[in-house]
Amino acid sequence: SQLRHHSGYFSDDRNLAERRIEAATIVDARASWTRGRTTLFGYARNAFDRLELTYLFNASFGTLSDPRELGIGIDQRF
Repeated sequence: SQLRHHSGYFSDDRNLAERRIEAATIVDARASWTRGRTTLFGYARNAFDRLELTYLFNASFGTLSDPRELGIGIDQRF
Protein backbone atom coordinates (compact mmCIF):
# COMPACT_ATOMS: atom_id res chain seq x y z
CA SER A 1 0.00 0.00 0.00
CA GLN A 2 1.01 3.56 -0.54
CA LEU A 3 -0.40 6.74 0.93
CA ARG A 4 0.27 9.97 -1.00
CA HIS A 5 -0.46 13.32 0.61
CA HIS A 6 0.10 16.92 -0.39
CA SER A 7 -0.71 19.96 1.68
CA GLY A 8 -2.62 22.89 0.25
CA TYR A 9 -0.88 25.10 -2.29
CA PHE A 10 -1.57 27.93 -4.71
CA SER A 11 -1.65 27.59 -8.51
CA ASP A 12 0.05 30.95 -9.03
CA ASP A 13 2.85 33.05 -7.59
CA ARG A 14 0.47 35.72 -6.28
CA ASN A 15 -1.21 33.29 -3.84
CA LEU A 16 -4.73 34.25 -4.91
CA ALA A 17 -7.38 32.62 -2.73
CA GLU A 18 -9.51 31.61 -5.75
CA ARG A 19 -6.56 29.59 -7.13
CA ARG A 20 -5.78 27.68 -3.93
CA ILE A 21 -5.65 23.87 -4.11
CA GLU A 22 -6.81 22.10 -0.95
CA ALA A 23 -4.78 19.35 0.73
CA ALA A 24 -5.41 15.81 -0.53
CA THR A 25 -4.58 12.24 0.40
CA ILE A 26 -4.64 9.40 -2.15
CA VAL A 27 -4.40 5.67 -1.35
CA ASP A 28 -2.85 3.09 -3.70
CA ALA A 29 -2.72 -0.66 -3.01
CA ARG A 30 -1.13 -3.76 -4.51
CA ALA A 31 -1.35 -7.43 -3.60
CA SER A 32 0.66 -10.26 -5.15
CA TRP A 33 1.14 -14.00 -5.01
CA THR A 34 4.37 -15.64 -6.15
CA ARG A 35 4.97 -19.26 -7.06
CA GLY A 36 8.36 -20.11 -8.49
CA ARG A 37 9.22 -17.60 -11.21
CA THR A 38 5.62 -16.42 -11.69
CA THR A 39 3.92 -13.60 -9.79
CA LEU A 40 0.23 -12.76 -10.08
CA PHE A 41 -0.77 -9.31 -8.86
CA GLY A 42 -3.68 -6.93 -8.55
CA TYR A 43 -3.56 -3.22 -7.88
CA ALA A 44 -5.69 -0.14 -7.25
CA ARG A 45 -4.54 3.42 -7.86
CA ASN A 46 -6.62 6.10 -6.16
CA ALA A 47 -8.47 3.27 -4.42
CA PHE A 48 -11.23 5.47 -2.97
CA ASP A 49 -11.74 7.35 -6.28
CA ARG A 50 -11.02 10.77 -4.78
CA LEU A 51 -11.62 13.61 -7.22
CA GLU A 52 -9.03 16.29 -6.44
CA LEU A 53 -7.99 19.50 -8.16
CA THR A 54 -4.30 19.55 -9.12
CA TYR A 55 -4.08 22.99 -10.78
CA LEU A 56 -6.34 25.99 -11.40
CA PHE A 57 -5.75 28.14 -14.47
CA ASN A 58 -8.52 30.48 -13.31
CA ALA A 59 -11.52 30.28 -10.98
CA SER A 60 -13.50 28.04 -13.38
CA PHE A 61 -10.88 26.01 -15.30
CA GLY A 62 -8.33 23.54 -13.94
CA THR A 63 -6.98 20.00 -13.98
CA LEU A 64 -8.03 17.00 -11.89
CA SER A 65 -6.32 13.96 -10.40
CA ASP A 66 -6.57 10.64 -12.21
CA PRO A 67 -9.67 8.53 -11.48
CA ARG A 68 -9.50 5.12 -9.80
CA GLU A 69 -7.61 2.50 -11.82
CA LEU A 70 -7.89 -1.22 -11.09
CA GLY A 71 -5.71 -3.82 -12.75
CA ILE A 72 -4.34 -7.32 -12.68
CA GLY A 73 -1.16 -8.73 -14.15
CA ILE A 74 1.36 -11.51 -14.39
CA ASP A 75 5.14 -11.19 -14.03
CA GLN A 76 7.19 -14.07 -15.40
CA ARG A 77 10.93 -14.27 -14.72
CA PHE A 78 13.20 -16.14 -17.13
